[in-house]
Amino acid sequence: MPLTLKEYGLAYEPSGRSQAYGLYEPIADLNASKEKKVTQSDINQLEKYADRLFASLNIDVEFTKHFMDRVNDARNQKQITPAELTRLFKQSYKKYGKKIAKLGPDAEAVINDMQTDINMPFALKLDGQELDLIAKTVMRKKDFKTKGPKMSFEQFRNESLWANIHKKRQRIKQGSGEKMRKKGDKGAPTPTQLKRAKGD
Repeated sequence: MPLTLKEYGLAYEPSGRSQAYGLYEPIADLNASKEKKVTQSDINQLEKYADRLFASLNIDVEFTKHFMDRVNDARNQKQITPAELTRLFKQSYKKYGKKIAKLGPDAEAVINDMQTDINMPFALKLDGQELDLIAKTVMRKKDFKTKGPKMSFEQFRNESLWANIHKKRQRIKQGSGEKMRKKGDKGAPTPTQLKRAKGD
């Protein structure tokens, strides 16, 4: 008759009951996230949403199998959520949609959300008369390095202009390589925006 797990452990450590059980007790991952893992259904819904966003630019969004594997990887430290991925596409389309379309076939770049530290390397491939934006992988990693173009954004709509200016100055001090825009530069806050921000 085969030994039970308890008997098997005691057979090797008859005098060390707690030590024997320790060989078989599952150890809880104290760093595990309480967030639910992203499912294939979540990715399918995200793809439909992203396709609708980029349709006006004649771009079709696709995801690799590796993207699905990496989105739930423990190396992300904190689970990436569907809401964060939706924000990633929404903000990248809003800020870089036309620029992405102009990159053309065979181009590669990285979309970077500095608020959540989520990075999504992608490639563009010509598919008939449209471009496929292929999301190759995704990861939550601060200060993600890449040799190609990096398209970054950070603002939440409810975050003040002054808070973003302060964060950018801090990143510059830490050697991010960014530069503060001067008055009148493209993308620099207008006097009206600055005045309004004082009330935030």
